[in-house]
Amino acid sequence: MKKFLSLFSLVAISFVGIFGTTVSADTPAKIDHFAIIAPPTTKVGQAIDIKVEARDKDDKIIPGYNGSVYFQSTTDFGATLPAQGKSVQFKESDQWSITLSKAIIFKRAGSQTLTVTETIEDAEWTVTIKVDPADDSGTGTTGSGEAISIITPDDNSTQSSDTITVSGKTKKNSKVTLNLNWKDVATLVSDDSGVYTKTLTDVNQDTNILVASVLDGNNTVIGTTQAKFNVANSGPKVISTTVNPGSTDASGPITIATEADPGLTDVSFTLDGTLIKATEQSPGKYSASTVAPAKAGSYPISVSAKDSLGKITNQDKATTLTVVEQAAAPDAAFQNVKVTTDGTKVLFAFSVTNPPTELSKFKIAYGDSPDSLTSEAMTYETGKIQGTGGVYNWYIDKLPAKNYTFKIFGVKADGSLIDGLTSEALSATVGTPGCSIGNVGKISVLTSKDTSTLSWGSVTGALSYNLYKVTPAGDYELVQNIKDTKYTLFLSSGSVAYDNFALKALCDDKTESADPALASKVQTGPGALAVLVILSALWSLFFFRRKFI
Repeated sequence: MKKFLSLFSLVAISFVGIFGTTVSADTPAKIDHFAIIAPPTTKVGQAIDIKVEARDKDDKIIPGYNGSVYFQSTTDFGATLPAQGKSVQFKESDQWSITLSKAIIFKRAGSQTLTVTETIEDAEWTVTIKVDPADDSGTGTTGSGEAISIITPDDNSTQSSDTITVSGKTKKNSKVTLNLNWKDVATLVSDDSGVYTKTLTDVNQDTNILVASVLDGNNTVIGTTQAKFNVANSGPKVISTTVNPGSTDASGPITIATEADPGLTDVSFTLDGTLIKATEQSPGKYSASTVAPAKAGSYPISVSAKDSLGKITNQDKATTLTVVEQAAAPDAAFQNVKVTTDGTKVLFAFSVTNPPTELSKFKIAYGDSPDSLTSEAMTYETGKIQGTGGVYNWYIDKLPAKNYTFKIFGVKADGSLIDGLTSEALSATVGTPGCSIGNVGKISVLTSKDTSTLSWGSVTGALSYNLYKVTPAGDYELVQNIKDTKYTLFLSSGSVAYDNFALKALCDDKTESADPALASKVQTGPGALAVLVILSALWSLFFFRRKFI
């Protein structure tokens, strides 16, 4: 039997469907008709919900009914309908009804029919829905016409996942709202380049309409655009995605690669809100080169793959890039400075660790004391005075006979000094053959079961090294003159003991470096490994009150 409802009847049925009493029986009652609950009006292109209930002759819902129905429209053959010609079954989980969200889209304006048919029982019900024309602003922009676009998902595309990455572009730092199937799903702000992104999950409706709108300061829509897409279970296969290197400095070069079905029409990556197009390098191998974000952090990379049929596979967090803070370059410093005299000539030999790129030449300042460097000499460019092993050599000639203090400074090409690149003060006596040598660096101490071994880096020009034991009173007692750059102490018997040591370099048989390198709490008696405190030569000037002469 066939019955037709007017719009007024539809509202009455909707009321009964919501407030009617459900019948309960061991055997389902015979179906008399279907109640169709749907909005009485809609617009062209607007997705609407629908609910269908099987009812008996008393207009009561039939518990236990598990039949199947077909949907059709005799007035709008292009309409989007549930299952598109396939049957939909009633389920207990839906309380013996069929509830479909955003399942119907009419393409024609006017009064359109919607018919639900159950062929076995010959039950059929038809409702009429008023369909108004679509708004002129359904696509493109509205309001003042502010431009806004949807980049992903593509219009009329098919997505293979229910997780959708929405991205687009509008004016920078603007409020953007996203509406999916006439329901607001997100409010976000575009970045400094106008890009906005949002990941939507559980998008399981077959046909979807996504609307993106840009708002002004008064939350008034000033631009709108939309994209239609389907969600399907089959799309191109994306096998694996990698980023090389996986960890890099900020803004460092990277390559993103993915393995997927060959011959895809589009493969792209999304990194930190930026869409990056990939190219197929060989069958099924896609890659793109770009740079890492400018800030440190962990950045997921998403992949979108599209085939020639328009089917799309999206993979969120397919791989992750780690961006680290770039380590600061170690400071430049003078090392192994040696000063010798020959008649009226003073000769300098030195090296520079971690030389800065702006280093051009050196200035040598000299005078009667470190606080009175009244004269200076400038060297040639570094490339002209550098010798074997990176050692720089220079001299100053025809100096009157007396004692001098020297300091060396790094100089830029424009003649200005390089901050922090200054040598220690060194002394030399012109007229008396002699030398001056730089200080020993840090001392390393390794204590084993029976020994404590002190080691240090060699000093350029050093003929030997004097090792001193520092007494509790702060005096230096010579332990041994050493030609090598290490010395082993054999642990004595008895209780655990610790001693302090000092080390100076010699450039001849008596002239030592100005300041000692120190090793504190070196284990000299048996017991557990000592906790070593290695002190710099500079610190020793404050710790030791007595200076060895």
